[in-house]
Amino acid sequence: MKQLNDIIDFYLTHDSNYAVMITGDWGIGKTYYFRNTLAQKIEQIPTFANAAKKYKPVIISLFGLSTIEEIQTEIFLSIYPLLKNKSVKLGASIGKALIKGVLKLHGLDEYGKIFSDVETNKNDWINFNEIVVCFDDFERLSGKLSIDELIGFINSLVETESIKVIILANEDKIVPKNYFTLKEKIVGNSIEFIQDISSAFDSLIKDKFSGFPKYLKFLEEHKKFIIETFCKQSNNLRVLIFILTYFQTIFSSYENQLSSADILRKHEKEIMPRLIKFAIFTGLLYKMGEISFKKRDKIEEVFFIKRSDQYWNNADSDGNKGKDRRDKVEKVMDKIYKNDLYVFFPSIYDFLTGGTVFNPDGLIFELKTYLHVHDNDISPAYDVLSKLNYPKVFVLNDSDYKFYTKQMLDYAKKGDYSLEECLVIFSFSVRFNNPLNLDFDSLESGIIKGLKKGAHSFSYAPSLSYNLAVDSSSPHKTHLINIRNAAVVINEKLGIALDNRKFKEVENLYKKDFEKFYSQMSDKNVPISREAVLKTFNVREFYNFFLKSNGDVKWKIINMLKERYPVYPSSVLKPEISFLEELLSKADKKARSLSAKGISLFLYNEFSDVLKEAVTRIREEN
Repeated sequence: MKQLNDIIDFYLTHDSNYAVMITGDWGIGKTYYFRNTLAQKIEQIPTFANAAKKYKPVIISLFGLSTIEEIQTEIFLSIYPLLKNKSVKLGASIGKALIKGVLKLHGLDEYGKIFSDVETNKNDWINFNEIVVCFDDFERLSGKLSIDELIGFINSLVETESIKVIILANEDKIVPKNYFTLKEKIVGNSIEFIQDISSAFDSLIKDKFSGFPKYLKFLEEHKKFIIETFCKQSNNLRVLIFILTYFQTIFSSYENQLSSADILRKHEKEIMPRLIKFAIFTGLLYKMGEISFKKRDKIEEVFFIKRSDQYWNNADSDGNKGKDRRDKVEKVMDKIYKNDLYVFFPSIYDFLTGGTVFNPDGLIFELKTYLHVHDNDISPAYDVLSKLNYPKVFVLNDSDYKFYTKQMLDYAKKGDYSLEECLVIFSFSVRFNNPLNLDFDSLESGIIKGLKKGAHSFSYAPSLSYNLAVDSSSPHKTHLINIRNAAVVINEKLGIALDNRKFKEVENLYKKDFEKFYSQMSDKNVPISREAVLKTFNVREFYNFFLKSNGDVKWKIINMLKERYPVYPSSVLKPEISFLEELLSKADKKARSLSAKGISLFLYNEFSDVLKEAVTRIREEN
């Protein structure tokens, strides 16, 4: 920043008839720097015209202004607070230049008193040559005001009135083709704003959070970590301020809610960096427009993932790098979470994306799930895994590292780790040049046996096959794929068992509360409306239910099936085709037994037609 300050100092202390432009990306901190640093420096510099006086900086946002008169009004209103001293008046020159803007104001008599008159000492006048006008948001003018008019106005200020003008802009966002030609008329120096993020961080946290001493201390202690994490993706100070402001609520609420005896207190050095990292990750994506409270594409599916380039490189599950699956969300995730565990915290996500107020109890529950806390204690297996995780592992010496790695393997063979950790176990065991001299085939076999042994206690993980991707360039590719495949098979069995239980509940629902069943099956926001729940239904029982129901219920069932299988039905529903074909057979048989007239025949014919159409559409689509 010294170079920028020196240029501004030279500009203000020498005669000039041009403006200075400070350009840089949106949110990089240009406005913040001017208001909090540069303005104070300017106030200490004697004016070029009169060394007895010092410059008075004002900042004007051009955002949305549509006429020169509106700009003049904004300049006048910015100067007005300087004129509280009744002996200070506007010089005739400045008053004349701003008169059009002032006339736009109501209560002209009040403002008219501040213009110079014969009774005022000229030494007390404020003239243009002692004012530094900073025009902000240069690229955000209203479409009604042309760039030609604005530059013409600024040119009159710097040439006719000898005013010092500083322009803050993002030149990359200025559209008019003739801008650079016009710029040459008024801009003498154009300075690229390169933010000193470290100094800006110190300034903004003291400015924003001095009233929260505990949080301020946390930010100061974790400054390096926060800056390094944030700057992997962005240097936008507005976004950083947004994230830190929201995290202050998270930090304070969590601290107030958690009891002093809670086991989580012992793990705060691990927990807090993980929480601020997730807040940074979520805040960045939210401000990029990639996620929202409802739009959670992929971000919550990958719940606990180790982002390690040893076994993760966004390759397909068989190691082939087919089509690129990475979108912006995944790219940001790779930057923020490379060589680290990604943990999704719904309570933080919902709060940061504006969906709910922050729920500290929800966060405490999520942390205890992540750390495998039971009865206010962390299971020994996960306590060991935590010690071996990045970056905590670097605290260990070689002897301790070997000791804990052996413990981890013993727990793995007993089935004490979940499916999600299977590749982590292998990678942690062989990293750092395999210090235990493990046989890779035996290691693979032991991990798989442990998975099978612990299968009864595992929960189904919806995105496991996606999360356990294997890098085709890994030296342990074959072993990792074998472990992955074993975990996926176990997970699929867990999924089938879970579906069967869930689908059985849905089947019982239509018998106990048909209206609730109908509502859920018809609501696209309810998962069962998009799942193949009918594949496990007992066809005979469902048909008998239809047979015994009144006409209104029959008609609702017909409409439900019609909506369920549109012209292009989801391939997810393909397993339901056997149910539909068997039901169709029974419906056709019943229709043939009815008389040629009446509501009953109409309903059964409709029922039959909808089922035929559904079967045809599923076959054609798949």
